[in-house]
Amino acid sequence: MPGPERSLGCYRCRSMKLKCDQQHPECKRCQRVKVTCPGYRHENSLIFVDVSNKIRERGSSQRPRHSRKPTTENAAGPLDNPRRSRNSSSASASPPLTTSLLRTDWNQHALCRFMSEFTVGTDNLKANPGFLHNLPQLYGEARGRDPLVDNAVMAVSLAHHSNQSGSYDAALQARKLYGVSISLLNNELSEGNLQSETTLIAVLFLNYYQVFSDEHPTSDVCSMHSDALTMLLRTRGTSSQFLDPKVGGITRAAVYVAIYRNLTRRILPGPEVALFEKSLESYRETTWADTTIALASITRLLCRCDKLLEKKPSEGRASLALMELISRFKEEDKKYPDWYGSVALDPDRLETSFFEIVWVNSRRAARITLLQSLVDLTLRTHMHSDLQHRLKEMSRLRHMAEENILVMADEISINTSALLAEFESRRAKANRDGEPLGCVAIAYFLSLAPLGIAIGVKTLSEERRICIAGQLAIVSSRIGLRRPLREQWRR
Repeated sequence: MPGPERSLGCYRCRSMKLKCDQQHPECKRCQRVKVTCPGYRHENSLIFVDVSNKIRERGSSQRPRHSRKPTTENAAGPLDNPRRSRNSSSASASPPLTTSLLRTDWNQHALCRFMSEFTVGTDNLKANPGFLHNLPQLYGEARGRDPLVDNAVMAVSLAHHSNQSGSYDAALQARKLYGVSISLLNNELSEGNLQSETTLIAVLFLNYYQVFSDEHPTSDVCSMHSDALTMLLRTRGTSSQFLDPKVGGITRAAVYVAIYRNLTRRILPGPEVALFEKSLESYRETTWADTTIALASITRLLCRCDKLLEKKPSEGRASLALMELISRFKEEDKKYPDWYGSVALDPDRLETSFFEIVWVNSRRAARITLLQSLVDLTLRTHMHSDLQHRLKEMSRLRHMAEENILVMADEISINTSALLAEFESRRAKANRDGEPLGCVAIAYFLSLAPLGIAIGVKTLSEERRICIAGQLAIVSSRIGLRRPLREQWRR
């Protein structure tokens, strides 16, 4: 089973069973003997330990003792003791006092629940982008034939089920399947199968396992497997993969992980995002495509902002670069559609309406990060002596940006409240009538990132912060996340 290793020292000290001071990049013990320090284990690395012998020993020690040998009195036959004969005959005829219950297999139940709550079908991308709509068909084809996809999807389904039901056995089984999937994935990668659909599906669901498992809490759909996802999308190397009828739902879900990872970690988007933007040329008028392109564009500006703020303030060209970047930020902010403020949930067309709410909230969250960086840039102008004549203009721009940040956070919270109210009423009705609820979980799942960015606004009122924290708690509990909040979200 995979499990955390006790020692956190470098590989050399651990192999020699010596105490390591864990200095980075090299420990002092290796420096003292003039040996290259081999480095440290990553905190999220899996260590597989064979515990089969310990389990056998534990089982043998807990085995019930054998009954004592029969005495002369006990060994007597039924003719020697007629009363004992009557008791023994009645005891043999009666059923045993204790019966062993059959162990329930939750795999099929967990799989059906995940498929019904986290997949949304679509026949027209302009009306509804869907989510993982190819998964049921792909999993049906792979089941029993492809152990990698089978184990990876089942691991996520069981992890989600264990969080919802509190089943410890399901969590252990999910973790075991996760370890098996890691081993099978290593074999696939060692054979060079980087462009296969199997590898992409497996890595995507190993990423989702990290989100749903209680071992590595995260704020969004990003985990340590998101880097591998971007590499696989880059290797496939075509823009048509995102619109492919067979695997388009999988590749779009994978690139969404890459886009959100770039935004939250402020990483410059790679070629895979450029390929996705190219595939969206004929869908630019849709809300989801416009939001996706805006997220990528804003992320590029954020990376430029971080690069500029890392440098020491100076005169001349540095001031011109600062003002040019501020103007770029203002131009990007003007692209935010005004009609997004009037977007509301329509109960009559819920499946398409909730997607609009989710994508508009994502656009608002991206605008919050854009305006927060714009505020930092306006404050930077105070350090340039040749920009003193523009301080009043920068001050007005900063106040306007701070007001818009609060407006965006409020709109995210208000629209999420409407979303929760509608879905919770439908959940109560479905539980009362015994009907399936459908794709509620995916609406909650995609609401995590906007709520996480909104609660991180520094100027947010305490009342609004408590409200958003409550919404996060509800959303997380409904989709089976136990610890959704990252440390930087909290005050």
